[in-house]
Amino acid sequence: MINKFFEKLFKDNTDAHSEPFLLNMAGHYMVSGRWEDALKCCDEATKIDPNSKKAWYNKGVILEKLERLPDALDSYEKAILIDKYYILPWYGKGVILGKQKKYKDELSCYENALKIDMEFIPALFGKATALDDLGEYESALIYHDKALLLDSSSASAQDWSNRGNTLSHLNRFEEAIESFKKALEIDPNFICTLGNIANTYRQMEKY
Repeated sequence: MINKFFEKLFKDNTDAHSEPFLLNMAGHYMVSGRWEDALKCCDEATKIDPNSKKAWYNKGVILEKLERLPDALDSYEKAILIDKYYILPWYGKGVILGKQKKYKDELSCYENALKIDMEFIPALFGKATALDDLGEYESALIYHDKALLLDSSSASAQDWSNRGNTLSHLNRFEEAIESFKKALEIDPNFICTLGNIANTYRQMEKY
């Protein structure tokens, strides 16, 4: 199957055996949601250039999409071994570890990413979420707010909802409601936020 795939891919492309071409094709397939085809391109790219940090990183992203988390983690780690200052695999590794509920290790990954770029917004939100999962809500709120201060326009409904949950844990219910409302402004169909609002109102009645 793989050989036929590459026979077709290489047929009319004289530069198809190059790592840049394969990464471009992988990117095209990723945008199109053709994850298995993208994975084949990245596999081939890592064979051509085992030290291609971008190929290993992209492979990690693809494997994560395919729910192959241990393999994704391995790919991110290979990218980091090639270049420990490459920020994206540190973030990707953190996401995987969070899914595996390894929150301290997840936090460490985001901290490494922030050593490279202290204003890398995905890592700021990631660190906030990891701190939430560790029950360190005051610290988590600092990172939620820092990320939003840097660029609130890029914040997702999930980001605002996460901040609302942090505030709820701190018994700052009115502020939590405002964060949940922000989430619904971004995505009115973000159902879990409606549940969060209802739960917050119930908590407010206790105080």
